[in-house]
Amino acid sequence: MDYSLNEAAELLDISPRTLRRWNEHFAALLSESAHQAHMAGGSTAPLRYTEADIAILWRAKALIWSGCSYDEVLRQLTGAQAEAQSDDQAAKQCQSLNEQPSRNRGEQSQQLQLVIVISICVVAILVAIVFVWLGKAHPGWWR
Repeated sequence: MDYSLNEAAELLDISPRTLRRWNEHFAALLSESAHQAHMAGGSTAPLRYTEADIAILWRAKALIWSGCSYDEVLRQLTGAQAEAQSDDQAAKQCQSLNEQPSRNRGEQSQQLQLVIVISICVVAILVAIVFVWLGKAHPGWWR
């Protein structure tokens, strides 16, 4: 059985626009019927997705939602190991790849907070110095 673009998008619980984008990114993995076929007269045949295409796209969806980029998904699905791995194993692999940068982001966030606190302290000290100087140079300036 094969499915139209809208039927396939509904099965995958994604928008037809998203499916078209995935069709471009994962074209090498999909059947010929999932590609626009140019017919005589310049018209194109409608896209048709096979059961195998739907299965590949389901796996791609799981990997994308686990945090993998399109390139990571493509590597996972085209690699020889991808066929031997379950969706959960592949998703965990992508997730572990993405955890390291998030740890770095956490460290960067702490460093940024420290820089902000130090900056605020420096500004407060400078304001105090200005007030002391103005008080000595111009007694009664605040009145």
